[in-house]
Amino acid sequence: MFGTMLKHPVDVAATILRVGIAWVFIFHGYLKVVVGNESTSELVSGMSTSAMLAVGWAELLCGILVGIGLFTRIGAAALIVLQVAAISVVSNSLIPTVSRSTPNKADYITIGLEFNIALIAMCLALIALGAGHFAVDYMIAKRLRGRGVSPAGSAVPAAS
Repeated sequence: MFGTMLKHPVDVAATILRVGIAWVFIFHGYLKVVVGNESTSELVSGMSTSAMLAVGWAELLCGILVGIGLFTRIGAAALIVLQVAAISVVSNSLIPTVSRSTPNKADYITIGLEFNIALIAMCLALIALGAGHFAVDYMIAKRLRGRGVSPAGSAVPAAS
């Protein structure tokens, strides 16, 4: 197993990136869907409950797809759209402010758009890399090639 992994370092990197991004979006989607649905207070500033649930389901489902490596590029593109919307709706007016309650220590009160930008960059990297060898996308493309079918827009990365 490790021998195979060492032969495909780009695919290992894509898998690590894919699973890491998936974990973030699955967690955030779960919070919006389950916790936000049970809460009477506003979980996400500036969002109605129905909008928050729609975003939560989209994050959860796209996170799962990206995590298992199925329609990875499409899922990553959808997550980019969600992050751009999050920047414009939620984070746009939030400039990180720092409060110094004790000398030489900082307490961050609000978050800005840097987290969203980092997620967008990671999703763009996934779109460029593809899902990698250790993904459902790769297994489907391999099976189609074995049958003599050339999958249009195959999610197999250029490194393979």
